Amino acid sequence: MKVLSAAVTGHVATHEAGAIEYTGHKVLTVPQYLGKLKASDVKELVDTFYNDANHEHMVFPGMVYISHPTEYGTLLYKRRIKRNLRCMSCL
Repeated sequence: MKVLSAAVTGHVATHEAGAIEYTGHKVLTVPQYLGKLKASDVKELVDTFYNDANHEHMVFPGMVYISHPTEYGTLLYKRRIKRNLRCMSCL
């Protein structure tokens, strides 16, 4: 089982959570900024997970959901997505 991180306004967090969780995954939300995620917020979620003494008994973070355009109509740019992926790969 893996955790799917999504913006609090993300479609999978608000309308599809039952379908996601039915397949054995969990949706955890992080703050959104015009529908976008910040790598630092995802990193904080992962750090909080691994700093919990009981993390071996919890669902592990493993996916990040992004939508294009965001639920606010904000566009994502390849340059920014690549930069965020580089930040997240250091997790």
